Amino acid sequence: MNVDKVLTVIAFGFITMVLSIIAVTPPASGYEISIYRAYPSYFWFFLIGAIACGIIILVRQAFTEKISCWWAAGLSAILFANLIIILLPIFRGYFISDLADEVSHLGWIKDIALTGQIGNSDVYPISHILSYQLSSVCGLDSRLVIKLIPSIFYLIYMAGLYLLAKEICKKFGQVLLVMAFGSVLLFTYFNYLFLPTQFSLFLVPLILFLFFRRSSSPNLSYTTIYILSLLSMPFLHPLGSLFLVIIFLLLALSILIYRFTTKKYSIEGRAIPYSLSSALTSGLIVFIIFSIWFRRFPLFHASIAKAYNWLVHGHGIPPVEMMAISWDIAGFDIMQFIDLLFKNYGHDLLFSLLSLVAIFIVLRKLFLQRNLLTMEEIFFSQLFLGFSLIYLSTLLGAFISTGRSIRIFCWSLMASTLLNGMVLHEWIYKLRHKSATICAGLLAFIIIIAAYIGVFSVYYSPRIKGADLQVTMMDWSSMEWFFKYKNADPTMYFDQLPWRAPHFIYGRDALKPETVGTFCEVPEHLGYGENESLANSLNSDSYMVISERDRVSKAQLWPDIGRYTLGDLNRVNYDPGVSKIYSNGGLDTYQVLVSKE
Repeated sequence: MNVDKVLTVIAFGFITMVLSIIAVTPPASGYEISIYRAYPSYFWFFLIGAIACGIIILVRQAFTEKISCWWAAGLSAILFANLIIILLPIFRGYFISDLADEVSHLGWIKDIALTGQIGNSDVYPISHILSYQLSSVCGLDSRLVIKLIPSIFYLIYMAGLYLLAKEICKKFGQVLLVMAFGSVLLFTYFNYLFLPTQFSLFLVPLILFLFFRRSSSPNLSYTTIYILSLLSMPFLHPLGSLFLVIIFLLLALSILIYRFTTKKYSIEGRAIPYSLSSALTSGLIVFIIFSIWFRRFPLFHASIAKAYNWLVHGHGIPPVEMMAISWDIAGFDIMQFIDLLFKNYGHDLLFSLLSLVAIFIVLRKLFLQRNLLTMEEIFFSQLFLGFSLIYLSTLLGAFISTGRSIRIFCWSLMASTLLNGMVLHEWIYKLRHKSATICAGLLAFIIIIAAYIGVFSVYYSPRIKGADLQVTMMDWSSMEWFFKYKNADPTMYFDQLPWRAPHFIYGRDALKPETVGTFCEVPEHLGYGENESLANSLNSDSYMVISERDRVSKAQLWPDIGRYTLGDLNRVNYDPGVSKIYSNGGLDTYQVLVSKE
């Protein structure tokens, strides 16, 4: 019996069931604290089962003597399942998301639609131009387009992983194991939100493939595409372009280390086609374009100043210290912290631990089996360690405005995917038959566990102590009414939506009415810690908006923890200085009148 054929039938049967459930499930009628609760438990069983079947097929094919074409079916099942997960906000009919600058990105797209040119503050215009073109050509609403684009870049990322692995791996089994690792949704909400910094990362495997391919097989077509990709990267995201420069520097260093090793130990027949000057030139091209383009924006000078202050003066509260304060306030014990950490980032931790094992194997080769060491193993080991250290530095200091985000560590995880697939396949393949079978089975189990954690950490939910980022149609209708009728008084906010909403309503860089006013965060505990009324904490009349997400997340997740509590929110309804001026069942709008006495 062909096991892979049976697994393929099961996987696509599960996917058919998943699509059927989506088709008969009505879209969200209001705010949902968890998108996972919108579907029954067996929906998630089918979805994860399809991914697990695909992973088993890839791992089986990776270690079989005669590889068949069933690996393509397994990979297709994984891609279908992961795309369904990434596109769930579309299936649920979500209006927009309240994170990742999504509303501001819509504003930049609107700037292009209104004026025919990019906005003056648009430092990463390519993704907005692409969104506008797709919206215009396909006749789709820009809100739908920015939900579709992350899935397009995900497919580019997976295609790049496959091409890169096929180019640098000695055995096709290594390629299949790389794709098995790549089947895990490692990047939490970075998988589905419109994030130009993540789009940069998703293009890196393809760019590296072009570098290696043109080095080993010079071709005008590959060279042209490669140069165009380098020229465009700084316009996709500034941080991504700087990280690409770092990648090329690490690549040059890896070439030097490999050449030194082969020369020192007189290893014959191991010359590599990769040019040191080509790696350095590529990095220099990206850096020059980055410098020319980004220096015209004030944000660049502010970032340089912030970096200098952090390095020299240590300004800012380190994110690690902020996390410690948060844990102390929450009253977490060590087991609760470990449980929450594993639910959020267990898949990333598993990949990181496997990468440390892989790096140990690479170091062992370096000192004991030098003739088996490859430049690619050196490069991806350095890539994982290098970006991991950069990420740790952002946790120890308030640097590059990353805070507790895993934005930087995503680059380490990309390197981990390739490193683990290459090195662990070679190590397991050399074991005896029974030991190899056990280790391959254990590895498949670990990848499936990582995939399970990844599925349930893409979206915020109570499971990981978060509330879904959904902004409902009613929320948005309330925002449009608010900015149509408000006066110039300042607006207090709990989350990003109120101060980003004018970007989408008028355009990010368009001239806005004076009545938009200024914005500030609500005072701690809404001022009730020291005053009887919120009005007593303010110097002037102000507005305040409270969304259903604010209330629901406080009621179900953190009622007594944070800058404000559920009791503070409830007290607003009885505050004589606060008047509710608009409510449509979603976002509530209040006016706070300060006494003139």
